[in-house]
Amino acid sequence: EPRKKLRLMNEVNDSILECVNNFWKNLDIDEEQLVIATDQMILIYLYIVIRSKIVDLFAHLKYITEFTTPYVRNSNLGFYLSTYEHALYTLMQHDKSDIQRMKENGVPSIIDMSRSAHSS
Repeated sequence: EPRKKLRLMNEVNDSILECVNNFWKNLDIDEEQLVIATDQMILIYLYIVIRSKIVDLFAHLKYITEFTTPYVRNSNLGFYLSTYEHALYTLMQHDKSDIQRMKENGVPSIIDMSRSAHSS
């Protein structure tokens, strides 16, 4: 059911926010500067997509998109859905060896990949 999948996506996003907040908790930084930009969110979602090992993730996202209401697609849940889709499209632009290298190396390779995607 699409709603269950959306709820799971929301739980993942809540976990991301919790981890980011825990990271910043003990640092002496103005709270107004603790904003995650969309580009940064895409990097986090890229990492999650690569590490998730979910079979046919693109099909799951397409299923959710097709069977949700316009209201949901225009909400925060729709934003998360779009962010996952963007992460998948970014991955689709690279060949298997790039993806394997990212799986082996983690976030630094994702950052390099994102920079090259933005420069083209």
